[in-house]
Amino acid sequence: MIGPNCFGVASIVNRSAGISASVAGVAPGHVGVISNRGGLMNEIVSYGTARGLGFSHLVSSGNEAGVTAADVIDYFVDDPHTSVVLGILETIRNPQLFVAACERALKACKPIVLVKMGASEKGARSTTTHTGALAGSDRLYSALSFARKASSA
Repeated sequence: MIGPNCFGVASIVNRSAGISASVAGVAPGHVGVISNRGGLMNEIVSYGTARGLGFSHLVSSGNEAGVTAADVIDYFVDDPHTSVVLGILETIRNPQLFVAACERALKACKPIVLVKMGASEKGARSTTTHTGALAGSDRLYSALSFARKASSA
């Protein structure tokens, strides 16, 4: 189950959608998107499309009551249409599964670019009111990023 509190999903490469946003005019490509915030996912698609970027799949995951960002990344790792994963996340629901999915992506040579929401105090309050997620310590997320970069060097 994707969501609740989300826009839904769209597979651009498979021409199927269960999403409350328009995907008309979105070109198929190799970028898979995961976002807790549907509006920000729409901005990525809008700006990316204007710059000639193509997308494989779009996932607005909302509160992640069932499927989490780790699950989506795992799917993208196995998906032959996805070469790059782009994410906007408010929190990581299961850090162990998330790290394992990221390690699989690293081994598959599929880069992951993530924007972590809620770094400031005001941003952290926003994530709590949006999906009920606790933003968590920004230092911990930064340390994870640094550790992943160091292990791939």
